[in-house]
Order: sequence, then C-alpha cells, then structure tokens
Amino acid sequence: MAANLEMPQVKLDTLKTTLTAAQMEIVMGVVAKRGDVQRLRASKPAKESGSVQYVWRMVAFIVSPHSQHHCMPVGADFYVTDSEYRHRTDKYVPKCNNQHDIETVSKWDAKTWERMHRGEQRRNYIKQELDPIVDAIVDTIPKNQWRGVHRWHQAIYG
Repeated sequence: MAANLEMPQVKLDTLKTTLTAAQMEIVMGVVAKRGDVQRLRASKPAKESGSVQYVWRMVAFIVSPHSQHHCMPVGADFYVTDSEYRHRTDKYVPKCNNQHDIETVSKWDAKTWERMHRGEQRRNYIKQELDPIVDAIVDTIPKNQWRGVHRWHQAIYG
C-alpha cells in the first residue's frame, strides 16, 4: 500500500480569526490553493520573502509527509533577514544583559537597529514574531498528520 504523500490541508478560516492581516500575508505565501483546498506548499517558496521561507521550513519540518523535509532545519534562520523589517524596528526591543547591549528603549530607529551587535541577535527578535505564525499553522493540522514529529519520535524512541 502506497503512503499518502499529499501535503496537509491548512485551515485558513481558523487562522483568519486569530492572526493579523500581516501575519496572514505570510501564511498565504506558504499555502498552495487548488480549488477550495489549501495545502502546505510541497517545496520552499523560492520567490517569497525570507520570512515566508522560514515559516514554510519550520511547518514542513513538523507536518510534511516528505522525508527530505524531516532533516533538522538548522539553516532556516538564514532565510530571515533584517532588511524586510528595518521599517518596523519599533517592534524589536532587546533584553539587555550587559553594558555592550543596547539599553531598552520604547522606540527604535534605524540607527539603533544598525548598532545591534549581531545579525543573529536581530534574527532572534524577528523569529519571535514568526514562531507564533508557525505554531498557529501547525495547530490547524490534526496531530495524526504531523509526520515529521512522528518520524523523529520513531527515530528517537523506536
């Protein structure tokens, strides 16, 4: 008996009630619509923003039926770039740990954003906004279709 390799359905109606318009824009980039059915895209959306690629990769890791998507998504962070977020820098306020970090302020400007000492630090703040979108998409898919999770469970626990 052949395995069902169809990508899982994403319930957009459920997501529209919980996500903002900007978040739904990202969701629409990871979904392929065929008729009335919306499914997770079968491959990374190459012409989309880094945020869309990051969200797709994280969702695919959890729910995709394709084994090539079950590899640890360690490179997914590199899809996220700060260039698409520079105009929204007021959203990323770091938790300062030492004198070299930027002090917490209520509003960021482009100069402050540039002073953040690592691209990794910037990506972490951006991912804080993207990870809830990943969670929301995955939560609309029944757990018996979380094939990546099932595969890793099998690999670890036998």
